Amino acid sequence: MYNPQPVDWTGFISDYLDTQFYLEKIVPEQDGKVEGVISFCSPQPLEQAIFDAETGKQKVIRLNYGEILLEKTLETESPQRLKFTALHEAGHWFIHPEYYALQGPAKGQLCFLPPVKPCFKACRDIGIGRGRLVTTDDFIEHQASVFASAICIPKKPLLKIFPDYFAKYLKAIRPLGNVEFGQLADNEKDFIKRAVTNDLAELFAVSFSVAKFRLEKLGLWTEKEGTLLDIIK
Repeated sequence: MYNPQPVDWTGFISDYLDTQFYLEKIVPEQDGKVEGVISFCSPQPLEQAIFDAETGKQKVIRLNYGEILLEKTLETESPQRLKFTALHEAGHWFIHPEYYALQGPAKGQLCFLPPVKPCFKACRDIGIGRGRLVTTDDFIEHQASVFASAICIPKKPLLKIFPDYFAKYLKAIRPLGNVEFGQLADNEKDFIKRAVTNDLAELFAVSFSVAKFRLEKLGLWTEKEGTLLDIIK
């Protein structure tokens, strides 16, 4: 995709990753609400408790290897969060199958873990760029978030529109131009960062925090490289 626009995340999961997702109201666990689940279980499916939409009672849904379960309430409460959660789980599926899979031969994957390792990944409140990366789980979650943000905001369409957004707000505060980003006052830098990030979030239909995270990971605010327009050439 080369044109700056919202990504068809449902098509990406079903067509590119060749897996399925389901929207159900997930039964909360003792340590909090679950927003997304990815199954690495094989040959037996993962059994996950959900609420039946008609009866309101609990029932069990079975997720096969690679299938994703998403919290249905996000569909109306926060479509942006639903998109990122879905792609975050897809990131686990793309990057971490060997880490969570119990059955080594399944789908041609190798497994070096003892059978006590859970064959699924349940994600709750997915914090983007929060805290330090210390534990294995910290790095795993971070990798899945980097993957999700890259799919939400692909690099080529981002760099196609970024110069226009940046130039628009730079001109708004420095009409004469010919100024490097590093020469701006801190409040001017903050204004440009927030304005550009907000515009990109709206354009790609993601949250402000996802757009901010993606820009930081691409290094577009790195002052030591010179002006931002130099960086993206």
